[in-house]
Amino acid sequence: MTEEEHDPSLAPGDPRLCSWCVGEPFLREQIETEGSIDICHYCGVADRTFSVDQVADRIAAALQTFYWDWGQDSSSDSPVAQVIAREAGIGPEIAEDIRQFLDARYSSAEKANPDWVPYAKDSYYSPRESVDTRDLNAGWHRFETSLKHENRFFNRHGEDFLALIFTGLDDHITARGNSVIVEVGPGTSYERLYRARVFEDSDELTRAVLQPDREIGPPPPQRARAGRMNPAGVSVFYGATSSRVALAEVRPPSGSKVVVGAFEVRIRLRLLDLSALEHLRPAVGSRLDPEYVECLKRAEFLRKLGLQLSKPVMPSDEVLSYLPTQAVANYLATAAGLHGIIYPSVQAGLSGRFAAARTGIHETNVVLFPSVTRVQAMKKGLSVSNLGAPGEPIWQSVSRNFFLGEEPEVKIEDEAGVQYVVLECHKEPEDAPVAPLFLSEISVLSVKAVRVDAESSTVSRYPKTEGDNAPGLEDNRQ
Repeated sequence: MTEEEHDPSLAPGDPRLCSWCVGEPFLREQIETEGSIDICHYCGVADRTFSVDQVADRIAAALQTFYWDWGQDSSSDSPVAQVIAREAGIGPEIAEDIRQFLDARYSSAEKANPDWVPYAKDSYYSPRESVDTRDLNAGWHRFETSLKHENRFFNRHGEDFLALIFTGLDDHITARGNSVIVEVGPGTSYERLYRARVFEDSDELTRAVLQPDREIGPPPPQRARAGRMNPAGVSVFYGATSSRVALAEVRPPSGSKVVVGAFEVRIRLRLLDLSALEHLRPAVGSRLDPEYVECLKRAEFLRKLGLQLSKPVMPSDEVLSYLPTQAVANYLATAAGLHGIIYPSVQAGLSGRFAAARTGIHETNVVLFPSVTRVQAMKKGLSVSNLGAPGEPIWQSVSRNFFLGEEPEVKIEDEAGVQYVVLECHKEPEDAPVAPLFLSEISVLSVKAVRVDAESSTVSRYPKTEGDNAPGLEDNRQ
């Protein structure tokens, strides 16, 4: 049917299109399973058929999701009828009929906005670099607004939205074939996690060295302050996969002391790697399949969400800006069955697991959820050595296995000019459950200087002339 022969008043349901005239596998299967028996307008065969408007609905959704309609012709653009033919695997005559049908359907929208004619014969389309996620972006914005300014607790919209975007999380695979769920613990790349704490008082430093489990491990709930992944009163383990990242994250001032504890992870834990979300492998399927399109949109949204959840937050904005990430962490801990999150360190300037491809080092941030943050208790009779010069108050390195227990009795002993602090602790009960974390080593660092990695920008100042609407800067110096 040519454009001259097209009848704008053509009733929905005519003409009919059979599966033999369609090359796109998903659309062909849909016609074969859901179509009605009728005569195909294009080949004359009596078979399962769809009406043109049924096919047009699927085509319109695909064009909106995967293409930009520019209304112009360039080397990267194609006429709309050609795009329709390519997407559905149909001939030019059928594609032109579908285009005309869509053009007639959207005529009212065209009249309201004459510059937007998506299905006109001279409209051209170019592929999007990624699928259109405007609906999910709007959902996230509503989620943030609701948490910050409307309903912070018992937020049903937030729960439904998080369930939508995290559906099938275990099935997501990166471009390198890795799962976005990372295991840490025995036999993995992450057998140890590191946690640091800054000290400016020597008495507090000494107490931390003598009781590292209590002072370096996660704080008790009553002392837990709100953070990126936890509200106040909920204790989580903020750590890193290297001591360097742990040190950077606590932002120590020059002249302070930092105690870094190495915690062995004694059980297998499942963590979501936010940096892996940026590198999700596109799923395989039909662009005319609504379920597949929704899967692609969720994956594309998750790529952006990984950056959103780990972006730097100014201290003045932390109270409200951390609410969405706290809600996400709580959802993953309770509904998704995960034990924590791996996310990039903005303080150390690293991009997570994928930095290892360049450096050979896995360095990133880690947060463990409350169910797996208990540190193993201290045994009796182990010692901590100060390897500095005799009488030197700075704890340079401590490399002993510790267990948390009762208040230790402290005795100072000298041997060959080296001080030893002997911890006399009560042994943990034999029937005590094994804790997920085991503090195996602590190091004390003296911060000599703090370096800042920054980019400079040039600011030009010029007087605004009368009638000049440019965003210039007036010189207001007195």
